[in-house]
Amino acid sequence: MKAERSATLRDRFPDLQFAMITDVVIDADFPARAAALDVAATIERDADRIERAVAAADTFFRVEGHRCPLPGQLAGARRKGLPPVPPLVRALLYAEMSTGVLLGVQDAEGMRGDLLLDLAEDGETFAGMRGDVVCRAGEPVIRDGAGIIASVFQGPDHRTRIDDGTTQPIFYAFGVPGLDRERLDAAITAVRELFPAGSAVVHG
Repeated sequence: MKAERSATLRDRFPDLQFAMITDVVIDADFPARAAALDVAATIERDADRIERAVAAADTFFRVEGHRCPLPGQLAGARRKGLPPVPPLVRALLYAEMSTGVLLGVQDAEGMRGDLLLDLAEDGETFAGMRGDVVCRAGEPVIRDGAGIIASVFQGPDHRTRIDDGTTQPIFYAFGVPGLDRERLDAAITAVRELFPAGSAVVHG
């Protein structure tokens, strides 16, 4: 599966980077590893870089008129650790909170063809996790061969949602404007280290 950025997206957001972690192998020990993940020590040890990365994402969201989930998630992780969520979602949150980088995870079995990071047209919609999502003109979205499967600002669709039966997860890492490349690489590494049996990286 390929991942690309459209020319229109590169023109409007030249600094918005996109990497995809594919071919993820979920071994028998993964649920136990995910349950044991703890970010408290990592957050405190790397607090300055994590906070700068979260601030870059927050600024990007705010400038575009959206609310970024990362500041609230980071505050919650500091107070209470990671929430009791399914293993793949816990892995996602761990990678986000330990690096400060915006990520996503979806099920490749529901995808149709290659992926494109593109700009939405005004009023384009897709079936989100809690109902129809309406996009604004110029909003960065991920498309597959059948339509929009995620909005960078508004989250994933229902068709490619993660559930207990997911065996082919695809993770995304977004290098938002103002984010150091080192941070993006750290997020990719954080995901891949959770799946030592196998994974691959595709840069868009």
